Amino acid sequence: YLDKALSAFMDGIEVNTLTGTSGSFETFYALHNNIQYPIREYAKMEKADLIKTLDDIIHSTYAARVENKFIIPIRQRMLPIAAIKVKYIIEKIGCDQILISPFSLKEGILNKCLHDVK
Repeated sequence: YLDKALSAFMDGIEVNTLTGTSGSFETFYALHNNIQYPIREYAKMEKADLIKTLDDIIHSTYAARVENKFIIPIRQRMLPIAAIKVKYIIEKIGCDQILISPFSLKEGILNKCLHDVK
């Protein structure tokens, strides 16, 4: 499904660094490192570590996700879907590095809009 839906968009994209924004990426980091994501700090994650974490999530049960203190309730049901999408993107773009931003895309857009107004 992802190949069919995204193939035209993904063709020819090659980047060295994937920047994951807030939400699910903070959860991936917390699960791998067994600690809460550091508030308002950027973090790096090794590609192999992220892939392993994504595979663990993809194959996890809902009950296991509910019991995991690092997965907030809003993410417990849909985290495997996010993991599948992120793994797909990593494989398609061939990135070597993963950077995690604690800020969401909407915060970035808002910041840009505020600076453009000035």
